[in-house]
Amino acid sequence: MIEQKRESFVKSMAMIYAMAFTVCPFRLLAYITVVFLHGFSLVVITYSMQQFFDAVNLAVGTSVPTGTVLIPLIFLIGIIILNHVVNGINNYLGDSLHVKLIGCFESRLNEKMGKIDPVEFEDQEFLNLVNKAENGSGIKGASFALVAVTVVIASYVPYMIFISLYLFSLQPWLAISILLIFIPVLITQFIKISMFDDMENESVQIRRENNYYERCITSRESFRETRTLGAYGFFMKLFKNTLQQLLDKRWKTEKRSVRIELGMNSITLLGYISVLMLFVYFTMHGKISIGSFAAIFASIEVMFLYLRTMIDQQMGGVFNRGGVIKNFTSFLNYPERSSSNEVKDPMGGITLSGVSFSYPGTDTPSINGIDLKVDAGET
Repeated sequence: MIEQKRESFVKSMAMIYAMAFTVCPFRLLAYITVVFLHGFSLVVITYSMQQFFDAVNLAVGTSVPTGTVLIPLIFLIGIIILNHVVNGINNYLGDSLHVKLIGCFESRLNEKMGKIDPVEFEDQEFLNLVNKAENGSGIKGASFALVAVTVVIASYVPYMIFISLYLFSLQPWLAISILLIFIPVLITQFIKISMFDDMENESVQIRRENNYYERCITSRESFRETRTLGAYGFFMKLFKNTLQQLLDKRWKTEKRSVRIELGMNSITLLGYISVLMLFVYFTMHGKISIGSFAAIFASIEVMFLYLRTMIDQQMGGVFNRGGVIKNFTSFLNYPERSSSNEVKDPMGGITLSGVSFSYPGTDTPSINGIDLKVDAGET
């Protein structure tokens, strides 16, 4: 087997994006635009709340024109409605893009299979690579990663920038403290990517064995032979053993992941409480307005949920699938057979002269000195 170097995560994502832009460029660009508008609209909602609450606070006990309160209210309602509409379009485009990409990646995988030297399929390490790229959820993982990374870059990152600038304009410590409390969660995800990457590499051989034993007891091709020879119980036992090994590895990794996540989340919770206390402190000392406090207090749960979703679900999902994503792109970059090995038009017949062949990993020829002539039209 040819020594295959695994792709880095950044190179893998660049390759996936290149494939996606080739297949559905307009759909992907539309999705990027919509998710950006969704994140930006949340910032505008927070700012609109501040303007509305400040207007209401000013109107209490004073005689101000009705438009002073009515205009901010109408603008706030309009932005909320727009946010819901954009969110609906966002969900539709995300689901349709995911389905489109799965079909694209499956097609690329099948095309790649046909371009690899057939002798490679006799090598166990190569079959492990195929399993990791296909059965190891490489295709679905690549599609999920592209959609998730798009959401993070086009929606969550701009949201964080805009909301940080807004909070910084009110009080610099507010922006800094909110960003700081998410550092433990981010560190957790970087630890998890290494853990799940190792688990994927350790599981591939066992998963191939499990798939084989499953076919022995369920497939139509093997059913009669398995039943006739009385080997059903033998293969069922092997199937259960390999399945248990896979579950044990998954459970061990998930348990470690939950322990780390629980500790980091405790730190984040303390930070969340500290930020709320800062809001109260700055408001009581007149450093931020009543409207700003009310707007931020009303939006802070959405703010934390949005940032938490970015780290846990989007980035966390990508990190957990990092191993299978790199396996998928590594397989697509696997060396292909040279053009001289491609099958030519056999209309003039096929002639073999002194043909020898040895399987990978052995110098002993399986066939040696074969001479054969097959004329056109012969079988």
